[in-house]
Amino acid sequence: MSTVPNSKGAPTAPWSPVVSVVVPTHLPDPPYLREALASVIAQDWANWEAIVVDDGSTATNETLEELVGADPRIRLLRGPRGGPARARNRGLRQARGELVAFLDSDDYWYPSHLASAVSTLAGNQEAVGTYTALALVLGTKREPFFVDRQWGPSNRHTALAGGNRPFTNSMVARRQAVEAVGGFDPRFGGAEDKDLVFKLLESGPCLYVDAVTVAYRLHGANRSAEVVRVSKAEAKVLAAHRERALAAGDTEAAAAIVTGRRRARRYNAGEAATKALRAGKSGDIKKMVVLAVWALRCSPPAAVGEASKRVWYKLLHVGPGVPRAGHGAGLDGEVPNDSR
Repeated sequence: MSTVPNSKGAPTAPWSPVVSVVVPTHLPDPPYLREALASVIAQDWANWEAIVVDDGSTATNETLEELVGADPRIRLLRGPRGGPARARNRGLRQARGELVAFLDSDDYWYPSHLASAVSTLAGNQEAVGTYTALALVLGTKREPFFVDRQWGPSNRHTALAGGNRPFTNSMVARRQAVEAVGGFDPRFGGAEDKDLVFKLLESGPCLYVDAVTVAYRLHGANRSAEVVRVSKAEAKVLAAHRERALAAGDTEAAAAIVTGRRRARRYNAGEAATKALRAGKSGDIKKMVVLAVWALRCSPPAAVGEASKRVWYKLLHVGPGVPRAGHGAGLDGEVPNDSR
């Protein structure tokens, strides 16, 4: 059992916090949700509650009630479609745990996820949360084809500059800290998770647990495929935080955001170029042109470089499944971004 340290760092009493797990869903495919909830039930840390937020899905009442009935610690909230930020906030308002974690309904955790977070936070009262390495899996396959690892704790300036930054599904945070910053902001649809992380890191670091405890599933319905929309949302988040930093006289944070914005534009240009090539291959010329233009607007060198690399992959028969370098890189350059 985890313990709480006293002022000198020595453990004094058992700490057994309830972890509130918020699972938003709007997908009509119940097998993914079934697997997500099964991974929560299978956690080594048993002191949890799960709140499934039905965000206007097309799943039937019977299907959802069967899934949440698998364990008495699971509750169901149903409501009209409001988007991921509002759905998560609805679940957060119902949370009773000292810690909170978010799990998209098409992803899943490995058994040590919550236990490792509780153990790490027990000895680090200054930390606002933890995050871990991420395994990327394709569709219904279980074997990861890529693991996204980080390099240590995430603090505000590092994250703003495009360095270590927790992915929502891999983060376990102190609930009061999440509530104090207002939860997820619906204004930044597509990048509300990044906004939350930046705000949380103003209060303290998010500690890195060097273990693969989360599986992110790539499939046809991933919201991360919406490159242009997500890129614009990320730009809005960075602009808002730069304005906030300048107003507070935090020139270091403002400079970090300039670096982060440059890195984001390069990465998003590569993403758009990759998808433009894929659209052209499938015969969707309109989509190809839109993505190619966006890639060139973001960063011409990155767009041309990624397109050239893909051509070489083809010529050398390397195959399209080689992930691009960078935070969260995955199949064909796709990056985790709140798929739900």
